[in-house]
Amino acid sequence: MAIRSLPHFSCVDNTHSTAAIGAPPEWIPDLHFETCYFAPIEYCIANGFSRFEAGAQGEHKLSRGLCRPGLFRAPWLSHSGFHDAVGRYTAKNAGTLSVSPRYWPNTLRFPRG
Repeated sequence: MAIRSLPHFSCVDNTHSTAAIGAPPEWIPDLHFETCYFAPIEYCIANGFSRFEAGAQGEHKLSRGLCRPGLFRAPWLSHSGFHDAVGRYTAKNAGTLSVSPRYWPNTLRFPRG
């Protein structure tokens, strides 16, 4: 099921929801969090969903008590030059890339459990 209202798009199934937002024509304070988090969370609660996923990117979500899900990605890159460039970047930044997921749960403002 999809719920659409410009500039918001939210995908839901029987158990959980994810959301995204496009660029609005003008700056509206807190529009991103209202459309991508607050309204979908209220929808999930009202409809008995067991989980709301805020998505993987964005440390700004932590201040609102949203934790990124654990992810594993193994994309197939057909262009050998791009494949090699991504491999070099990943190897060079492995320490930085692996620190954030372990660090983030310790920075949540709300207790887990």
